[in-house]
Amino acid sequence: EWGKLIPVQVKDSKPIGLFFVGDPHLDDDHCDIAQLEHDLTTVGRTDGFMAGHVGDLTNNWVGRLARLYAHQSTTFRDGVRLVEWMLGLCPNLFVVNGNHDLWNNGGDLLRFIVRAGAHQSHGARLSLRWPGGQELRIHARHDFAGTSQFSDTHGMKRELLWGHRDHILVAGHIHVDEARVEPSVDGDAHWLFRVSGYKVIDDFAKERGYRPKRLASGVSVILDPTAAVPAERIKPFWDVAAAADYPWTATEPGVKRKVLSHGDGLMVVHVAFEAGALDGPADGRAGRGAGDARDASPACHRLASRRRSVGLARPEHSAVG
Repeated sequence: EWGKLIPVQVKDSKPIGLFFVGDPHLDDDHCDIAQLEHDLTTVGRTDGFMAGHVGDLTNNWVGRLARLYAHQSTTFRDGVRLVEWMLGLCPNLFVVNGNHDLWNNGGDLLRFIVRAGAHQSHGARLSLRWPGGQELRIHARHDFAGTSQFSDTHGMKRELLWGHRDHILVAGHIHVDEARVEPSVDGDAHWLFRVSGYKVIDDFAKERGYRPKRLASGVSVILDPTAAVPAERIKPFWDVAAAADYPWTATEPGVKRKVLSHGDGLMVVHVAFEAGALDGPADGRAGRGAGDARDASPACHRLASRRRSVGLARPEHSAVG
């Protein structure tokens, strides 16, 4: 069942950081791949930081939309390589498939690429549990049911009222940003995030008259289970570098996270999934951690380098959301 909580054991009592990655559409010429590399490299070089992806990793055009491959510089195979490259930049706590990812049986293909601890279609719920017994729950979906002209997080508010009451609800899909916090009767804060992603030019939105609503391509949260005030257990940052500089604990002022040098390699994994918590024989291994940050193939690096050197293209035709 998709709504079943996936238990994740945090290995020590320190805070951890999560960067929620909005829709990248990596193979789209309008993807700001240089900013994406900067953000995820910052995550990967910061001890205690991981990424969570809310879907639409590539365009993965299908049916009548396949004609749009003629208007982008990358092929289907290029898109697969770029996904491998991106997921190698930092440890990944989860990957949720978006609607684009599931076209062309893309979800089956991603199962061979994704090394995140949790990889699910449409949505995933995770329960982060610290040694002291504290728990913070995350509900990540590509989108939540329910829309409103007054709020882009309306579907998450609806879920909070009538569904699972988790501490963080996050989604992407419509390429806009919004954040709101909802208090509960027990003093907890429930954060609702909509993240816009890295497709920074959208002719489809222009055609429909959707006004741009962007704060950043993704949002970071620091999860501190030892915060004296429950509402302070979740601290959002729209600047990933500011989140990386956040002190490890409130009891050690001025002590920042350890930033790893290139020689140190990428960060050690601070969480482990319980045995049997995930689907599939490979996912059920006891103590499995978040997806390791690792080097992608040389071909992936060459392709990413070529995309950076070209920069953002601005063709007449663009991707559909």
